[in-house]
Amino acid sequence: MDAERLWWEAATAVEVELETEVVEEAYEVHVAEVARARLADRVGPARLRLRSGVFVEGDVVADEAIEGHLRVQLASDEVAVVPLAGLIALRGTRPRLRREDVRDGSGTLSSWLRRCRLAGLRMRVCTVDGLSWSGTLSTVGADHVGLVDESGECWLICIASVECWVAPHAAT
Repeated sequence: MDAERLWWEAATAVEVELETEVVEEAYEVHVAEVARARLADRVGPARLRLRSGVFVEGDVVADEAIEGHLRVQLASDEVAVVPLAGLIALRGTRPRLRREDVRDGSGTLSSWLRRCRLAGLRMRVCTVDGLSWSGTLSTVGADHVGLVDESGECWLICIASVECWVAPHAAT
């Protein structure tokens, strides 16, 4: 064998070994990232199935995400906020990169509900029994909201029973 051929064979062997190491390392990183992935880290067009059997369709958006919830931009120019606890399954979306260094407290359900209340927005609240309640928020408690319906009656709705909050796009 000539020296040039030996050189090319050695270089090829080293290159294949490096490629194998890079692929193995990339696979390990991928597996670790998939293991950390949460439904709340997904964005894009989706169809969500809730516990009550109701479907919600729209674009899952990540900006100003509400912790423990998915925010879905509906075709009706409304926003649905779906607690992960009320979600059975979803189809569509893609993973997104998330910033883990940002937690200013503005991404809570309570703060979003208070903004809706202050703006006087008319909301729809879908509960686990399949009912849909409409009105404006009068109060936001620790575990409930006061919702004033069209007749002026105020219903106290348990937050744990809510599968989906729907508000005008202005609520975002």
